[in-house]
This record gives sequence, structure tokens and C-alpha cells, in this order.
Amino acid sequence: MNLRTAVLLLCAWAGGVGSLPAQTLEGRVVHGVDSSAVAGARVELHRVTATSGSVVDSTLSARDGSFSFDIAEASGAGELWLAAARAQGILYFGPARHAGQGGAEPYEVVVFDSLTVRATPEDLRVGIRHLVVTRGQVGGFDIVEVVDVLGPRDRTLVPVPDTIPVWSTSLPASARDPRALEGGAPPEAVAFSSGRVELRSMISPVGVRLTYVYSTPDTEVELVIEHPTDRLEVVVAGMTAEVSGATPAGISTMGGQTVQRYEARAVTAGTRIRVAVADAPGVGGRALLWALVGAALLLAAGVLWWTGSRDEARLRTPPAVP
Repeated sequence: MNLRTAVLLLCAWAGGVGSLPAQTLEGRVVHGVDSSAVAGARVELHRVTATSGSVVDSTLSARDGSFSFDIAEASGAGELWLAAARAQGILYFGPARHAGQGGAEPYEVVVFDSLTVRATPEDLRVGIRHLVVTRGQVGGFDIVEVVDVLGPRDRTLVPVPDTIPVWSTSLPASARDPRALEGGAPPEAVAFSSGRVELRSMISPVGVRLTYVYSTPDTEVELVIEHPTDRLEVVVAGMTAEVSGATPAGISTMGGQTVQRYEARAVTAGTRIRVAVADAPGVGGRALLWALVGAALLLAAGVLWWTGSRDEARLRTPPAVP
């Protein structure tokens, strides 16, 4: 499965899946600020299966923002269909639908104006940030972070030149070998420079997810939260650890290993999160780490769309893709 297909499937899951009226997809392109109709937008019909995704038709939205597509008669039961509209060069996805009988809620693709930025914005906050911490292969920690950065309410930010990060935060001082993972922004849009992780791509009002991994040789690590964060979760697995800056939220087991979970809400900028090993040194397991990362991604998958519920557009529009 390629990255574009994975993005479409994630959009489908997070945006909700409904049924289509008999073999059609009808809807409107509207502006995310005032829900006004957007005329003349290029609208694409996407077909998504478990293994592929493709554009099968396109049209222009009418004066009232409306559009309509016929779904192929051969549409399979497991296929998903969704419309995407391009505004100012950026593609915005609508919710996914199954082909089949039955009514459906009004279908809308929400688009936004774009703003070119020449410096990193300072007012973007984080919806949810997961830290998954396991014991490293040769001591220290292996850490994966899943961070959902919320965009501005009313427009898509496009950095120029593309070397300017639209969002950035620090890594722990002892972090080694950071790299981006699939499951969020394309790895080529995530850069690591001078002890920081940087997002060097656009960000829409829906926001964007960063997923990255690093290791540390130390048995104690401190992370500074630089941006206001709605919710922070720290998951520690395969060892006993002391965590400060977050509150214990439960203990469970996975693969025979103890999993501790800590949580904090409405985290202010400047908060420090500290994780320290409290038991004897040992050797970690990557299998457990990736299992926990998978669980974190599933848990976080819908958060990007509902954490900003004060803004209805976040509920209706999956991520923008260039």
C-alpha cells in the first residue's frame, strides 16, 4: 500500500463512513469560515480499496458549490468513495462513503484560503501528543512520539521557502538518531536539525500529525513541552519508571510486559516531562515498542478531527494534501 492510499484510508476512517444514495455521490464545496458556496473548484472522485487508491472522475463545482458523480455499477462492497476539491493549489478531502442503497447526510468538502508564511508561526498548539517509551536495545530508551499539531482556524499555512518550518519543537538533549515514520506527515516533510524536529510543509485548519522515533543512552530523559497541548499521554512499557509532569492513568499488560500510562491535560508551554528508570537495567524489545506505537496511532487517529470541536470544520474535513 502506498502512502497516498494510506492517507486516503486514514481519511476515510477518521472522517466517518456512511452509505451513498443509489450509485451517486452528490455534495457541495463550501468555505470553512462561513460555509459559503465555492464555485468553479476542481472536484475529484476518489475510489479507495484495501490495496489502492485512484482518481476516477473530475468536474467543476457549480455556482452554488454543488457537484455530482456517478459511481460505477461494478462498485464492490468493500470499496470507499470520496470527493476532494482543490482550492488555491491544495487538495481537501470530504468524508468517505460506501456505495449502496440508503440515505446519507449532506456531503460537503470544506476548503480554506491559503496564507504564505515566511517565518515559523508561534501560536500553533498541539491537540494530542503521545510518548511511547521502552527500554533501548543496549540500555537507555527507545522513544516514539505521535504529535497532532492543530492548524489555524481559518486558513491553510504554506511556508516559503520550503526550508522554513511551519512548526518546530525540541528533542531531549540526549536524543540520538531521530527519524520520521509513516503514519502522519510524509517523512520527507519532517526534518531534524540542531536538536529539533521540524515540519517543513503546509498545515491546514484540520492540522497535521508527526510521527518520529529516537533513542537515548541515558536511563533518565527530560522533554520540554514548548507548545500549549490539549492532552499529553506518556506510555512506559517493559520496565518500571518514574514519570513527573503527568498523572498515573492506569497499568495494563501487553505481550507479558507491564505497561504504565500517564496523562496530562491543558499542558502549558514550558512544562517538563521527566521519565526515569526505577528498576534494574535490562534489554528492551522493539516488537513491544511497535505494538504500542500501533495502538497509539489507532487511539489518536480520530483525535485530529474531534479535538477542536469548537470549530465544526475540524469534524468535517480530512487532511489537506498538496
